[in-house]
Amino acid sequence: MNIIRILAITPFPPIINGGSIASYNILKRLSKKHTIIVLTYSKTQQTSRNLFVRGANLKEKTSFTRGIFFILFSLIWGIIYSIKFRPDVIYAKNLVSPGISATILSTIFRIPVVLHSSGPDVEDPLITLYEMGFMAVVVSQVMLRFLKFQIMNATAIIANCYEDVLAIKKIDSTRSSILIYNGVDTKKFCPVSSSQKRILRESIGIDPDKLTIITVAKFRMEKRLDRILSLSKDFSAQFIIIGVTRKDLGSLGTIPPSCKPLGIISNVDMFLKASDIFLLTSDGEGLSNAMLEAFSVGIPVISTSVGEARHILQQNSIGYIANTHKERMNRLMYLHQNPKQRKEIGKMAREYVLNNHEWNRTTKSVEKVFKKSIS
Repeated sequence: MNIIRILAITPFPPIINGGSIASYNILKRLSKKHTIIVLTYSKTQQTSRNLFVRGANLKEKTSFTRGIFFILFSLIWGIIYSIKFRPDVIYAKNLVSPGISATILSTIFRIPVVLHSSGPDVEDPLITLYEMGFMAVVVSQVMLRFLKFQIMNATAIIANCYEDVLAIKKIDSTRSSILIYNGVDTKKFCPVSSSQKRILRESIGIDPDKLTIITVAKFRMEKRLDRILSLSKDFSAQFIIIGVTRKDLGSLGTIPPSCKPLGIISNVDMFLKASDIFLLTSDGEGLSNAMLEAFSVGIPVISTSVGEARHILQQNSIGYIANTHKERMNRLMYLHQNPKQRKEIGKMAREYVLNNHEWNRTTKSVEKVFKKSIS
């Protein structure tokens, strides 16, 4: 079978998160050879000849209610497309709402389903339910049952990182998963010289003479952006936060003048290139795409001991693990005072990405899983 008909249920642009970035890059490349219909959360203009996208027009803020609405939306349209489009395989990125819908459709229509983990969805479902208070524990138990249902019935499971491999095995010891790392657009996310960085900073309104620390994240509780606010009050530097509005960040506390939330922007690569250090402060991550992009532009990363970050940073010496405010302060101070070390770490970070994370390689690996699932 040369052309595969794929029904994908997944986050997709304009949402900015690891799941949507991965889905876009994988499905865009697959659509050059295969026909794909995507069911996603938000309206999008990404439709092309072999890639049709239908969005539910749901607000981007994560909530339990939003997840339920998306399950209903993707089930209704999934049934329609399962009958009319007759997909060879159903693909779901994220084992929460997308995975539930994909598994139900697979069970009804006996279509192979490939599930693709995203980190917190399998590592710690409770972490995405902070807003529900005491009810979060009850809902998390229901979600765990749905996770077991999905994993038990999946034709194949792709793990986003090694932590997900372990988490999936813990949920169902009889199932194994296939580890496939996300990639990076290394041509877009590339290093720049010191003189180019200065010109770039001036063009995008960043002080060229101040240490610049950047974070790229959605406004979600597990991202722990309150830690960025604390650092920006105690450490002399300029802090750039992409993906979060001033209103959302202000709900976590007073925003110091040195902290600049820029919301959702399209030129993330320019701000990463203009920065000196990348911060990852999450309590829950799989493999952070933003972290990989920071590596690719050649800047060191300071991260909590979370997801794949702990393995990459400890094994490759291209950044630091820092779990407390004091540890983050100390690491920032060290990198601030040692620009040569920042540059050396940045070179190694770039090499790491070139050797391990490339989208074409990732896409070919996913395509092999699809072909094997329908053979």
